Amino acid sequence: MHALHAVHPSATLDALGGSHVDVADLEAAFPGLTTDGGEFRAHLKLAALAIALKRRVIIVQGVEAGQSDDEANPFENFVRSLRDDQQRIADLESRVENILRRLSALELRSPKRLIDKVMTRKQVDNLLDTSYRLRALAPTHSTTSPSSDMVIEIEKHSDGTLLVFPARAC
Repeated sequence: MHALHAVHPSATLDALGGSHVDVADLEAAFPGLTTDGGEFRAHLKLAALAIALKRRVIIVQGVEAGQSDDEANPFENFVRSLRDDQQRIADLESRVENILRRLSALELRSPKRLIDKVMTRKQVDNLLDTSYRLRALAPTHSTTSPSSDMVIEIEKHSDGTLLVFPARAC
């Protein structure tokens, strides 16, 4: 993986300098970005899966926090835990979307070595294809879920245990 990309994708974008980027520089910074099924797209899919999994895990963690032996109200612990975890997920999604938005706004330029030369039809096609792929990043891989109210039903048993039913949209 490219050294800049390993640091942080936002820093990598900053290092590319400006909104006009050479395709070769972009591919070097984000391997697989300009092709289907590349390394970048694999990382993007893994991030989406990790976020979806975390959304499911926070319910279990919230129940665990609600059942702790803390003297405070278990339901308040449950709600606080859900809210804190949800905020962390929202922050992560926001960072991912910011990177995708910045990538999709990039304007590609022909390779520096071809500036004074005529480009072949294949080079023009590749430049256009890459440009279209970049534009498609923002709407295709948007991870933010719409803000909607969710209902989580909880049943407390006489032995003190809680049964949490699957969340559903209102």
